[in-house]
Amino acid sequence: MATDTISRIRQHFDETWHKRIPSFADEAYSPDFIYHDVFGGDLDREGFKQFVRTFRDAFPDVRFRLDEIIVARDASAVRWTAAGTHRGELLGVAPSGRVVSVTGITVFRFDGERQRELWVNWDVYGMMKQLGLAPQLGGGISVQPPSEAARPSPEARH
Repeated sequence: MATDTISRIRQHFDETWHKRIPSFADEAYSPDFIYHDVFGGDLDREGFKQFVRTFRDAFPDVRFRLDEIIVARDASAVRWTAAGTHRGELLGVAPSGRVVSVTGITVFRFDGERQRELWVNWDVYGMMKQLGLAPQLGGGISVQPPSEAARPSPEARH
């Protein structure tokens, strides 16, 4: 069963994103399919197909690398990395020619042989930053133990 699920997950990325076959959604997703996305919101099957078209038009060479697949009884998760060149308009932003790489996680729920639900959380801020549409925040995080002088004395703790 896990092998079948993994095959269907791989097919989702291949047919939807790499081969750009819109009819795949009609065949593989249930009529009450819901797509939950941190960027696009909650979409039905037709809304999801439009979402894919929007991003495929903006990044026609997008490729997803499936970094990890976890299969469970009623849900399966994929950690992925996507990369593509910004060659088409994206939400009013002219093509920049920049190569963008983002990471994300997709949780799949199946209803028999068909996909019923997808939950996607991905690095929207990272994409916007790479396109020059978001400010660089901070200079990174440095975690160091406090110096002896900064540590409270045992008396101060009581």
